[in-house]
Amino acid sequence: MYEGRVVQQGMSIFLLVKPIKRPSFCFARSAPTTPGTPTGEDNPNFSDKKSGQIKSRIESWIKDAETDAEKAKEYLGKKRDKLREVEAKRSN
Repeated sequence: MYEGRVVQQGMSIFLLVKPIKRPSFCFARSAPTTPGTPTGEDNPNFSDKKSGQIKSRIESWIKDAETDAEKAKEYLGKKRDKLREVEAKRSN
């Protein structure tokens, strides 16, 4: 959020804007936990299924990126070859 005010100097009018600082405790609070409550990996109901899914997604993205990079290299190689052919024709 921002706070603004209008200032007039002679014939000119200015709008001065500054951010409003929020109290830091609004962002720092978390739900209270009791010592006997298992959280995260300590929880017996916690499974690695979700982390495995995330890992497989990332690996597939990496493979896709590698194939895209290979295709781009091929495309640029063809463009370079074509440019060399055009320059060779011009020089003759």
